[in-house]
Amino acid sequence: MNIRTHDSINDTSEKNLILKLRELAGETDSAAAHPDKGIQVFDSTMAQFIEENEDFCELLKLILNDRKIKLNHFASLLPRAAQFALRKRNIDDYAEFNRDKWKETLSTLVKDPAFIASLYNRQYATNRPYQRYKALAALSSALTNTPIRVYDLGCSLNTGLSGLLLEDFYSKTKDSFEDLTPNESIKTLLKKNNFEIHQDIGVDLQDLSIEEGIEWVIACEYFGNYDRTKEALLRHNSLLSQNDDRLLTLTRDITDSSLPRLLKNAANNNSQRRIRTIVHASMVFYQLTEAGQLAVVENINQVLQAGDIFLELRFIDESDYYREYNMESVVKFKTSEGLSRDYQWLLWNSIYGERSKSGADYDIVMEKLCELAQ
Repeated sequence: MNIRTHDSINDTSEKNLILKLRELAGETDSAAAHPDKGIQVFDSTMAQFIEENEDFCELLKLILNDRKIKLNHFASLLPRAAQFALRKRNIDDYAEFNRDKWKETLSTLVKDPAFIASLYNRQYATNRPYQRYKALAALSSALTNTPIRVYDLGCSLNTGLSGLLLEDFYSKTKDSFEDLTPNESIKTLLKKNNFEIHQDIGVDLQDLSIEEGIEWVIACEYFGNYDRTKEALLRHNSLLSQNDDRLLTLTRDITDSSLPRLLKNAANNNSQRRIRTIVHASMVFYQLTEAGQLAVVENINQVLQAGDIFLELRFIDESDYYREYNMESVVKFKTSEGLSRDYQWLLWNSIYGERSKSGADYDIVMEKLCELAQ
């Protein structure tokens, strides 16, 4: 099919964005296609729309230049911004749109302030209850008889930490994933429910506690999962009205050099026993520039003491989001000399963590956790 394009499309960033959208649509590599069929149709139509609309292409060039955002992240942001804007218009049947309907919708959507503002300002990943916190819960449970303080960097609505506090974590997760580690060690740790949370402090750049922030978090879900995610989040947030004083959220850029001081000031040290600190980051570092990543590592180094832990959930290959077992839980141990090397503790089959198995350094991590628990 020959498509008329405009001169602006010769810019490398726009050409690469179109290629990424076509990849996510399953047109160039079926293995790299987005799991949500509705988003595949959106991505395919958006790729053609960018090719054929010079004004929108020029706008994207400005946004990409201003935000310094990676193209694969921006490609993921486009359907989320669309879902957010359409829901604000009370349009909820877009998961079934065909290409013609999306083309018609995009012609008005690209003039929608909610859509454009999201492309300029919104983050492109969020955390929801339980999904990506199994490793954190298991690690905390392994540190038996030890008060735990967690700093969760990039916490979104802080529902990950609140899930550890408000309900039996194991009962909420036992049927949602298959544990392929030796003797189902992760499920065993979750079932013991040994962790003693002294304090949970979440940090996020944006204040998502307001209604629009919650709407954005839900909009980051797959098209087909929107209603189910909304119901789960609203139910979870109703529990937060209990106001557990162990839970705190700070609105702050995690690359800010003042963060260690703010966290130390917010820390509750009222305990007769040694409080062990875990810094947790779920799907955060890949969103940062190299300078931003170095700044966060420096902040983590300042916050942790010898015997504390940094736990990160991340992609193994950032260019291939949806490849099976492309997610790893990596542990760094703080020593008197600084942070240790990365220890690959667990592998996860997807961003939802339906299956876990041992990483390359599983045995080493389990041994070190046993030593810290003594």
